[in-house]
Amino acid sequence: MHWILQKDFQNEETDAMLEGELFGTEVYLPFETGEEFTPPRKKFSLSRSIELRFVTDDDSKLGRMTDKLLIYEIPGLIFSNRFVEFLDKMRIDNIQYFELEIEITQTGETYDDYMVANLLDVVDCIDKENSELIYEEGEIDEVDKLVLDERRIPANMHLFRLGGLPSLVIVSDDFKKTVESYGFTGFVFQDPSEFIL
Repeated sequence: MHWILQKDFQNEETDAMLEGELFGTEVYLPFETGEEFTPPRKKFSLSRSIELRFVTDDDSKLGRMTDKLLIYEIPGLIFSNRFVEFLDKMRIDNIQYFELEIEITQTGETYDDYMVANLLDVVDCIDKENSELIYEEGEIDEVDKLVLDERRIPANMHLFRLGGLPSLVIVSDDFKKTVESYGFTGFVFQDPSEFIL
């Protein structure tokens, strides 16, 4: 069994809903496609790092800073350093990380314990015979019913992007149970059979 890692708030009443602007890069960040990202060289430097900084605006709703944050202005996944350390212990290494600083303008607080995670593996495992998909120009445009072909997912693959719909992140049942048992916050999982696009 595999699950979709939802782009949703775990608790809309208590979770921080941050809005604002991302600084630190003027280039497109392909963090929802499974492509590895090589930052451009800085002017007059051989360095290829990027420093991402997110500054909230007055529309932000302050609240619980979860282990998986959802900030619509930032592509990709946002994980706490605590969760990144957990992934490292689980030997999940198909992720490229970029440091993120979050500045809360309303309180003056700064959080420097988050990373933007670029998940690299894409697994083509949609059961196209049993799924109900609508294509436009060769790409999946709508999903009325999603069925995964579990046989096409490598046994040691716990976290990956879905081939054909790479903005969807799929996790193994073991991953889901472990995240829940450790009490990591901000994670919402959905049964693929309930997914509609």
